[in-house]
Amino acid sequence: MEKISVLVIDDEKPVRTAIKAALSSEGMNITAAGNADEALAVLKTGNFDVVLLDILMPGTDGFSLLKDIRNQRLFVPVIVLSGLDEDSTMVKGYGLGADDYVTKPFSAAVLASKIRALCRRNREYKPEEPVRSELKAGDFVLRLDVQKAICKGKEISLTSKEFSILCKLMEKPGETISKEDLYREIWGESDFDRTKMLVYIKRIRDKIEDDPSNPKHLLTEWGKGYYFKA
Repeated sequence: MEKISVLVIDDEKPVRTAIKAALSSEGMNITAAGNADEALAVLKTGNFDVVLLDILMPGTDGFSLLKDIRNQRLFVPVIVLSGLDEDSTMVKGYGLGADDYVTKPFSAAVLASKIRALCRRNREYKPEEPVRSELKAGDFVLRLDVQKAICKGKEISLTSKEFSILCKLMEKPGETISKEDLYREIWGESDFDRTKMLVYIKRIRDKIEDDPSNPKHLLTEWGKGYYFKA
């Protein structure tokens, strides 16, 4: 596997330096940016596997920058770094398109593990020589080679994690996958995070359903898990 390329966005130089040293020792290529404008410019010219994004920055904060990244259709996986250990902060990050969340202070080994797990999941749906380029179910088409979701000819804007979840459910329409198994499959983590799972399912429904409060496609089998209906 090629070296993982990471963009670190943090306004504090000592933090950027420490993360760069820690992840470089793990064999990763690290680029750093100190503010939102610099980060967006780098993102548009570089090709990164993962972005590490600090929330508390002067000027344009991490939440606003994350929103800009997704609005500009930059679907690189994002791990939010924050000293705010609050459920509301995590939920907001996921709602804006973050793929994972790490609370400061954090272990460099744990951060490296999360980055690798996220890259594994992302690369499974972006193979260099894809055997299967499309996944179809009813009006829905997932283009696996470029991570695009299309319904009735209209593209649906999904983050890499949302795409992975929908892809997993569409692989076997009508077959229920437990919340725990789906979480382990997508995040590569053994400890089930119920809040994270619920946030992502809600986000996908908001994007693919005509009436998200009364879904017709991404359905729940109570007490068991989720399934996709074309």
